[in-house]
Amino acid sequence: MIFISLARIEEFKQKITAINREIEELKAEYAKKAEKADEQAQDDLKAVEAKSGEAVRQAEAALAEKNEVMAKAQAAFDAAKNEANTAKAAFGDAKKAYETKKKELKKADPSANIASIDASAMNESQRVLQDKTEVLTKANEALNAAKAEVKTTQGACKVATKELANGKKVAMKAAQAAKKAVNKEGTGAVKAKAKEIKDCEKGIKGEQKAINAAEKAKAKAAAAPQ
Repeated sequence: MIFISLARIEEFKQKITAINREIEELKAEYAKKAEKADEQAQDDLKAVEAKSGEAVRQAEAALAEKNEVMAKAQAAFDAAKNEANTAKAAFGDAKKAYETKKKELKKADPSANIASIDASAMNESQRVLQDKTEVLTKANEALNAAKAEVKTTQGACKVATKELANGKKVAMKAAQAAKKAVNKEGTGAVKAKAKEIKDCEKGIKGEQKAINAAEKAKAKAAAAPQ
């Protein structure tokens, strides 16, 4: 009986050694799986950055172009405004000079014909003012159109940036979930093996108990009177 129990204890010990080896193999296997999950996550993240990142770069390049167009339109508008203001001042001066001549003529001769006063300078300055005002109106329209395009492109840029951020978030969340699943599976497998070790340890205790009982019985029998 004792020899059988000792043999069983040895079997349990060998089994524990084998299980410990399996546990180490499992740990190495799941470490590799976790590493692969990390690599896959990096690949997925790179794919998102390549796709959405390119959209962001294109949107930013388009915005830079639109800003340049707007800056030129602003410069053209400012120049047109200055020219219009200059023309307005010139017309004001010419009109003032004409009115002064008209007053002087009326003062000198109330019956004098006003049409005899030279109004060509005033008329020319008025024509120039009209031309400059028209140029200013067109420059203002071009500037407003450029501003609208910048605003639209800014919106597209914001959308592309948001899509990139969301894509990264989704990729990282998926990576975390994949790694968590691998770790959970690995932990479960190791726990199952650890339970097998505990069962073996219980078996050893049981056999040891049987040995102790057998030795006690043997000692008792030896001590009994013959």
